[in-house]
Amino acid sequence: MSIGQSSNYMDFQRRVLEKKVVIGFFGLSPKGLEMAVKAASEGYKVICFDTRDFKRDMVRKGISFSDNVRDSDLRALVERGMISVSSDFSRISDLDILSVLIPVEYIDVPGIYDIEEMAGIVADNMKCGLIICLEDFDRTENLKLIMDKRLTSSGFRYNRDYVFGAYSLSS
Repeated sequence: MSIGQSSNYMDFQRRVLEKKVVIGFFGLSPKGLEMAVKAASEGYKVICFDTRDFKRDMVRKGISFSDNVRDSDLRALVERGMISVSSDFSRISDLDILSVLIPVEYIDVPGIYDIEEMAGIVADNMKCGLIICLEDFDRTENLKLIMDKRLTSSGFRYNRDYVFGAYSLSS
């Protein structure tokens, strides 16, 4: 049975409408921060994952590193508990939706991002029913294939335990 056909799907739709889903962002780029602030401003709880201490510290202090996010807006969302940051990847299990923010121009560049390691972190920490959002599938096909292979090898099944979604960063 696919996620869309499961008895939990109606519950998921209700939780989305009630703003009770938790959205995660894997990687804090300026665009990722913008997306996190937008989701939190719309009433969703957001967890941003990043291994860089300085990025997490900036967000915790309400200091933006994006030209499109005001410090005061970020600070207010952090203070209200709408945005949190973490390097504790076990918190991926708290998520309903995970947005993977790997700059497309770096996906096939060795040493910049270890996509297989990132996919392993997701596989080791996710719960069934996770929606994994990637930027525009046409530009991230390699990322999708690597993630799918790693999740499948961990025993997860596409369209039962997880699905891929897509978004556009151009808007």
